[in-house]
Amino acid sequence: LNNDPRVINDMLKNASLFPEKCQKKLDEDLFQITISRQKYRVNVSEQNCECAEYHDRGTCSHLIYLSHSIGLNLGYYKPIEKFVFLRKRGRPKQAKNALSID
Repeated sequence: LNNDPRVINDMLKNASLFPEKCQKKLDEDLFQITISRQKYRVNVSEQNCECAEYHDRGTCSHLIYLSHSIGLNLGYYKPIEKFVFLRKRGRPKQAKNALSID
């Protein structure tokens, strides 16, 4: 386990690409993050995650995402502002025909 965690730009980029509602609060300090059918449990009070990235580096993009979304100060990384989620452009798939012949 890495005792000197560092946040790198790839982690910030990955965290900003997460869907807006991918987190679920399971307990007072336990969250579940679901990304493309993979579920990761993040403990906020102990600041740990069960992903491989956390075990290699001592921090992960899931912790960074949670720090931005709930305003958590990790000690080695303080979120400046929340991530901005842009809406997808174009016509929604479930939209009905725009031009209809009466």
